[in-house]
Amino acid sequence: MSVREVSARDFSPRTLLGMTNSTQQQDDDPRPQPPVRPSDEDCCKGGCERCVFDLYEDALERYEADLEAWEERRKARRSAG
Repeated sequence: MSVREVSARDFSPRTLLGMTNSTQQQDDDPRPQPPVRPSDEDCCKGGCERCVFDLYEDALERYEADLEAWEERRKARRSAG
C-alpha cells in the first residue's frame, strides 16, 4: 500500500465545501456541504506540522461560517419575499 501525498489543495474550500459565489442568484445558492473527514489511513502518522486532520478542522470551521452566512441569506430572502 502506498501513501499519497496530501496537499492543502486537497482541502481547499472549493474542493471540500462546493463553495458558491455570493453574487449568484438565490436559486443558485445551494446549502454549503460539510467537508469530508479524512480516514485514519489518510494520515501518515509522521508528525506533520499540518496533518490532514488539521486541514480538515480548518475546512470544518470555514464550513460552519459559510453555513451560518447561507442561513442568514436564506432568512433574509424569506423576509423580503
